[in-house]
Order: sequence, then structure tokens, then C-alpha cells
Amino acid sequence: MKKLIFQKYNQLALLFILSLLAGVLLMFRIKVTQSFFMLFLVWNIFLAAIPYAITFLVQLKPSWFTPKSTRALTFLVWLLFLPNAPYIISDFTHLQWTSSSMLLLDASIIGLFGLLGLLYMVYSIADMQRLFLVTLSRKQQLLFTICTCILIGFGIYLGRYLRWNSWDILQNPLGLLGDIGTIVIHPLQHKFAWIITICYGMLSWISIVIVNKLRCAR
Repeated sequence: MKKLIFQKYNQLALLFILSLLAGVLLMFRIKVTQSFFMLFLVWNIFLAAIPYAITFLVQLKPSWFTPKSTRALTFLVWLLFLPNAPYIISDFTHLQWTSSSMLLLDASIIGLFGLLGLLYMVYSIADMQRLFLVTLSRKQQLLFTICTCILIGFGIYLGRYLRWNSWDILQNPLGLLGDIGTIVIHPLQHKFAWIITICYGMLSWISIVIVNKLRCAR
């Protein structure tokens, strides 16, 4: 545990500082407005942290994930929850219900939580590539990242506009798969779905590129 924490010290320190700042601003807003309106961000950031927690656990207890079946199941669960990380960026839509006096504060709070979510996504994807996909070539790694970003964008569309959740794959799999199938089979009738998918997919890709560039610059 200590070794892993030291290896990830910069990551964990940045995530902690941003979490602390976002939490302080959120508590300040609750105190000033006497409203819990923005408290949903706490649940959203919890969901956003799950993919990162999964890859962290894999690094902490690699022996647990040696069997291929366990690795495959872990990867699927990770992929299922991954869109929750950048999903928080879509929470800017809630600003339409905030008052003008709280607009800047609310935008800052959502921005900080959104940045946290994007970092959880980028760090988790990097860990997954290193842990489970290390045998892939650079082109295959690139293809994996592109496909993952597209799936993330599609997942955000399902969550924000169709109101599906990650656990609905267990609660209502037929309904979820039905909506996915309809969009995939009839893409021209669901242009908006693909526009949102591409937009959030590009945002995810750009986030990965920027963070990787900053890493290399250090």
C-alpha cells in the first residue's frame, strides 16, 4: 500500500487538493443558500471515482486478478462505470436553474467536480492500459483509447438524455439494450445521439492528450 501511494503521490495529491477545494466551495454554497441543490455532485463524483478505485485495487492486489475470467469481468465492470467520470461535465446543464447571484459560484463548483471526473478518467484509462493491455502494440493501444472515448460519449448520452444508470444493466437490461440497439440499428433517426457521443468522445480524447502532454513536459 505505501509503495503504491508513493508511486501515485502526485496523482493522489492533486485529486485530494481538488476534492478539498470542491468540497469547501460546495459546503460554502449550502451554508449561504440553505439549499442542498448541488449535493448531487457528491454522488456523481463517487461514481466517477469507481473506475479509478478498480484500477487502484488491481495494482494493490494483482494476485486477485490473475485468472483470465476475473480480469475480463473486472474490465467489463470498469468499462461500465467509466462514463460516470467525465459525465459530471454534463452537469453544467443545471446552471439553467441557478440564480444569477450564484452563477459564478455554481459554475466553479461544477467545473472543479468536472475536472476531478476527467482526471479520474484519464488516470484510470492509463492504469488499465498498463495493467491489462500492456501486450498491445502502440497502434492497438491508440485504437483502444479511441474506442473507449466513443463508448464514454455514448454512455454519457444514455445517462444524461435517456436517464439510464450503470446499474441498469442489472435492473433493466432488456430496456437498456433495447434503447442501445435502436440507436445503433437506426443511426440516421438518432443523429442527436451520435452528435452528443462524438462531442463527449472528443472531450475525453482531448483530456487524455492534454494530461499526457503535461506529464511528458515534467
